[in-house]
Amino acid sequence: MSETNLPSVLDRFTFSKVGEILLADNRLTFNLKSRSDEVGLVYLWIEVSESTSSVVYVGKAGRTLRMRCMQHKAGFRHSTTGRAHAKRIRSGIAEGKHYELYARKSAMSAIFEESDIPMEGVEELAFIRKFRPSWNASV
Repeated sequence: MSETNLPSVLDRFTFSKVGEILLADNRLTFNLKSRSDEVGLVYLWIEVSESTSSVVYVGKAGRTLRMRCMQHKAGFRHSTTGRAHAKRIRSGIAEGKHYELYARKSAMSAIFEESDIPMEGVEELAFIRKFRPSWNASV
C-alpha cells in the first residue's frame, strides 16, 4: 500500500490517533490521549518520518488499550519479540522518526447462534493482511 494513501485508509476504517510511543529517560513509554479505557480495539503502530508514514505493527486489545500497552512495556524488557520491537523503535527515534498509535473499536457480531462476540481478533488478522506490517510475524 502506498504511504500517500494511508490517511484516507485510516479514515475509511475509522482509525483515530490515540497516542504515541515515546522515549523518556531512556525508557520507552506510551502516551495515550484517548480510547485507552475502551475494550475491544484493534490498534496500529505507525512509523512517521519526514517523507513517509507506514504501519509497522497491528495489534488487538481485548481488554483495554492501556492494559495492552502495559504488557508491551513489560515485553520491551522481558520478551524476545518485545525487545526486538524496542530496538526498532529506539533505532527509529535515533534516526529522527516517531511512532504514533491509532485505534478503532472493533465490531461485535453474532456467530453460531451467540450474539455480542467481539471481533478484534478477526479484525487484527484482516488488518495484518491489508497493511502487511513488517514487525508482525508472517500471517
